[in-house]
Amino acid sequence: MGSKYRNNFFDSKRDWSNYKDSVLDYYLVPYLQKVKQLGKPICVVDMFAGRGEFNTGEPGSPRIIAARLQELAQQGFPVKLLCYENYEPFYKHLVTVLKPFPFAEAVSKDCFGDVGRIAQVAATHTTLLYIDPCDVVQLSLSKLGLIFDKVRQNRSVEALIVFMARAFMRQAALARTVEMRLEVSGVLNDPLVHAAEEEDDKAMWLEALYADEAVSQHAQSQKSQALLSDIAGGDYWQAIVQDSTISWREKCESLVDRYRLKLRNWFNLAEALPVHADTDATPKYWMAFVSRYEPAFDLFNRAGCEMIRAQRQNFRNQPDTLFAGTAPQPETASPATVDRAVKRVAKPLPSCRWKELRWRTCGGRNVGRFTDSEVNQSIKRLLKAGWLAGATGDKVEENSMISPTAQMTSWIDR
Repeated sequence: MGSKYRNNFFDSKRDWSNYKDSVLDYYLVPYLQKVKQLGKPICVVDMFAGRGEFNTGEPGSPRIIAARLQELAQQGFPVKLLCYENYEPFYKHLVTVLKPFPFAEAVSKDCFGDVGRIAQVAATHTTLLYIDPCDVVQLSLSKLGLIFDKVRQNRSVEALIVFMARAFMRQAALARTVEMRLEVSGVLNDPLVHAAEEEDDKAMWLEALYADEAVSQHAQSQKSQALLSDIAGGDYWQAIVQDSTISWREKCESLVDRYRLKLRNWFNLAEALPVHADTDATPKYWMAFVSRYEPAFDLFNRAGCEMIRAQRQNFRNQPDTLFAGTAPQPETASPATVDRAVKRVAKPLPSCRWKELRWRTCGGRNVGRFTDSEVNQSIKRLLKAGWLAGATGDKVEENSMISPTAQMTSWIDR
């Protein structure tokens, strides 16, 4: 059973939940305005809907999504909301929450057990999948892959995925600790155990030589590692958790980087926004955004900038918060900071389109730092100052080819 069931998740809304929901709500506005022009029905699928609202009356994702879809429904656009929740008490409350919205349906199923229907809807609708599991163990990439495979040919599918990298790394570190104990004790280095090729054979020798406790520990460790690999879509996480040269936060960031690469098996765009609690420098989780339509990233990144800047402004003067004691920050990024970021990206490139330079600058670990407008202004400045060539610098030319000049290639980043 997931953490939201056993830890009174819906008693009240935590700060990080507010930030996550603000990104969802902010993104929905421009997203829906864009896709309503495509002439297809619109569907949002909330794959882990919960009870729809908190006990305090604060909205959960189903209410947030329904309110935005209702604005389009009132204008005559065909919209649909599917909310999956298979925990009976929450499902019953969700039905009540969605009653005012005739286009919304609560589905009392595990979302991964209804892949066929989701794929069928995506074939006829412009579709946004909102995937916010209650526990990291529910986010199986192999199961998500079943859905993504079904909609592989459909360009009009995007997804927001809440990836709990920090919780994943805690579980990975625990699994690694168990293995290390067995290695230190010499159990796994026993020649008979070590030479066993099959897991069943290894378990047999462990039981025969070292009794039930070693067998149980090894079996639990293997089970945990298999689950983690299923969540991550591979065993690449093992090298990250064993790397003693990087910090805990860097391990989480490396995991997210590799997870994004896995998502690119289905989507050509996969970026991730860190979401912090007010008191913690390591993000609580990352919101991954995937799409086959690259310009959509500008909208998501803008939502991330809005969230991060609002958090910084609200809490810079309060003790024991992430931004405590920091100087007041403007509502826009420093031009010098943006210029430096663009230079770092542009310098090693032979050439690229204007918009690609912007997306590269805003992507990776820069998501939520600079808006598309700020980067466009930076490119203009660098063109006029002779750092870049290929466009005039007087206006944004999205498809023009831009190249670094000799001035740029000789620049030393300090």
